Amino acid sequence: MNWPYVSDKEYFVNLYKELSGSSEKQLAEGYLKDWSKHSMLNFGQVLRHLKHLTDLPDTPRREALKQRLGYIANDALYAVLPPQTHHEPAEIAELRKYSYSELLRMGIDPDFADEMLGNLN
Repeated sequence: MNWPYVSDKEYFVNLYKELSGSSEKQLAEGYLKDWSKHSMLNFGQVLRHLKHLTDLPDTPRREALKQRLGYIANDALYAVLPPQTHHEPAEIAELRKYSYSELLRMGIDPDFADEMLGNLN
């Protein structure tokens, strides 16, 4: 994010630190943890597509392969992008409720994801 003035960035960082009671190190650790959990979910999705590479309902194998390769590229891209670039803060906070292994499994198995998300409601 490009800030017009360094003082603006410093102001908001300091304001957040004051309001949250967090140090800069804690903020960085939280950011990296959110990113890694988001990545784990997306890597699970990549594994799911690899597992079912040519298997899509009512789709010829060659066409299914092309579609799956597109899904893999998409999910791999979003696995490396920080979640803050394309998710709302509430969506990112939702991931904090789960362990890394649960997130990986949620990416691989949509039924497990539905079950886990159903437990929150």
